[in-house]
Amino acid sequence: IGRLLVLDSFAQSISEFELFRGDRIPAFAVTIVAIYLAAFLYRRNAALASAWERDLGHGLIVSANVLTLWILTAEVFSFYEHRAQESAFSQPQEAAKNAQLSAITTMWATYAIGLVAIAYARSAPALRWLAIGLSTLVTAKFVLYDTFAIGTTRSSDIFGANFYFASGVGVFALLVFAVIMTARYRHQLLPGERHLYSVLVVAAGLVGVWTLSSEVISFFGNQANLSANQVDRNNAFNLQVSAVSVLWAVYAAIAIGIAYIRRIVALRAFALGLIGLVAAKFVLYDTGAISRPDSSILLAANFYFASAVAVFATLMFAVFMTDRHRDQRLPQEARLYNGLVVLANAVAIWGLSVESWRFFTGLEAGGNGDLDSAKHLTLTILWTIYAIGLITLGVLRRSRTLRLAGIGLILLPIAKLRRLPAGTGLPRRGVRVAGCHPPCPWPRLPEVQRSLPRILHGRTR
Repeated sequence: IGRLLVLDSFAQSISEFELFRGDRIPAFAVTIVAIYLAAFLYRRNAALASAWERDLGHGLIVSANVLTLWILTAEVFSFYEHRAQESAFSQPQEAAKNAQLSAITTMWATYAIGLVAIAYARSAPALRWLAIGLSTLVTAKFVLYDTFAIGTTRSSDIFGANFYFASGVGVFALLVFAVIMTARYRHQLLPGERHLYSVLVVAAGLVGVWTLSSEVISFFGNQANLSANQVDRNNAFNLQVSAVSVLWAVYAAIAIGIAYIRRIVALRAFALGLIGLVAAKFVLYDTGAISRPDSSILLAANFYFASAVAVFATLMFAVFMTDRHRDQRLPQEARLYNGLVVLANAVAIWGLSVESWRFFTGLEAGGNGDLDSAKHLTLTILWTIYAIGLITLGVLRRSRTLRLAGIGLILLPIAKLRRLPAGTGLPRRGVRVAGCHPPCPWPRLPEVQRSLPRILHGRTR
C-alpha cells in the first residue's frame, strides 16, 4: 500500500495517459482485491484473532476504500490534466480544469453515497465514519475550493448547464441521501453521533442554497458581461440582486414547510435563519443596490418590488405555518409567532414606502418638477392607512400583536406631521383646511394626549 501511494501513483507519464488504461491499474486492482480478501478472512475467523487484532478487519476495509478512492482520483486528475495540456488555447484549458475539479467532486460524492448505503445496510460503524469523513471533505472542497477555483467561463448559456452546478447537485444529493439513511437507521447511531442527523440536515440546506445562489450570480453576471450598453448591464445587475432575494425567499418557504410537515427541528431552525437573512438583505442591501430601471417608471413594475413581494409572502407563509403547527413550538420559541408577524409587517411597510419614494423620484427624473411634497404626503397617507388596517385586523382577529403594531405605526405619521413643514414647502405655522380660517395650526401632542381619553369615552365630538 505504501509503495502504491508513494511511488506508483506518480510513476505514469501524463503525456502517455488514457483513462483507466495505464500500467498502474493492474497493481492497484490486485492490491485492493488482496486487502478485501484479508478483511473477509479476519471477519470470518474473528474468534482466532488476538486482542490487538480485534479491529483489524475494519481497518483493512477502510484501507481498501481509501486506496480505491485514491486511484480513482489520480486517474481522473491525470486524464483531465492531459486534456488541458493538449489544448492550444486558454479557454479550452480553463474548461478542462473546470471539468477536472467538477469530476473529482462528483466522483467523491458518488463514492460517499455508496459508502453510506453499505455502512447502514451492513451495520458497519467504521464504514459509516469513513463515509462521514468523506462527506465532510467533499462538502468543504465544493464550498471553499470549487466555488473560487472553477473559472468564470460557462460551458452553456442555459441555467444550470455548467460544471460547478453539476458538482453542487452531486454534493447535495449525497447529503440528502445521508439524511434519509440516518433517519431510517437511527437506532444504529452511537452516543457520540446523537447530533449527526441535525448536522446533515443543516449541511444539506446550506449546500443547496449555496449552489443555487452561486449559479444565479454566475448566470446573470454572464448576461451583464454580454450586454452591449450600460442600461442593459444595470438591468442585468438589478435582476441578479432581485433573483437572489427571490431564490432565498422561495427556498426558505419550502424549507419551513417541509420542517413543520415532517417535524424536523433542525430544518426549521435553518429555515428561520434563512428568513432572517433574506429580510436583512432586502432591507439593508437591495434598497441601495437595485437602481431605478430606466425602461419603466410604472409603480411596482421593477425588480425591487418583486423582491419585496417574495420576502413578504415567505414571512406570511412562515406566520401561517407557525400558527397552524403551534404544538411543535419549543419553549424558546414562545415569541416566534409575534416576531414573525412584526417582521412581516415591517418588511411590507418598508417595501411600500421605498417603492412610493422611488416612483416619485422617477417622475422627477422624467422632468415633472419638484415632487418633494407629494413624496412626504404619500408616505404619511400610506403609513396611516396601513396602521388603521393593522388595528382593524387586530381587533377582528383578537390579536394583541397586530393592535400594538398598528398603534406603534400610527405614531410615525403623527410624528412626521409635526416635522412636515421642514422639507415640504408647507407653511410652518399651519395649512389651509376646509372650514378653517388660516392659519389653522396642527394640534400639539400634549393636547392630543389630554383629549384622547374624552374621545375614547364619547364625552366630546
